[in-house]
Amino acid sequence: MGDPSATFRLDGRTAIVTGASSGLGERFTRVLVAAGATVVAAARRADRLEALAAELGDSVVPCPADVAIDADCARLVEVAVQAGGGRIDVLVNNAGVSNTAPAETETAEDFRRVVDVNLNGLFVLSQQAGRVMLDAGAGSIVNVASILG
Repeated sequence: MGDPSATFRLDGRTAIVTGASSGLGERFTRVLVAAGATVVAAARRADRLEALAAELGDSVVPCPADVAIDADCARLVEVAVQAGGGRIDVLVNNAGVSNTAPAETETAEDFRRVVDVNLNGLFVLSQQAGRVMLDAGAGSIVNVASILG
């Protein structure tokens, strides 16, 4: 009987993880690298991405990006396609922000930021990465959400 964990190996696969500079995103990055994937780790905090890449090695490609900015999403997909030899196998939409202020005191600017990161950024990045996946005939998109989002 073979190794049961072999089913879950991601050798030769490329993943994008947003919100990779801390919390769940950092953990997702570690797990995907341990499974053999090359991970394009994205977040706004470049210093944390660089530290993660220094710790985990060449399997992590740091890509500072703000998913609320369409041009950053496009650049992230380009970096992943290059890292993956033309493919993106996995997208983990994990980046998210929340406001805990009561709705009656929340500013419109703060509300727009939440929607831009948690909804619009997820859509734009999924659409762009999804096109690459459709062309390849395969791929997985994982969306992480929060009750505060």
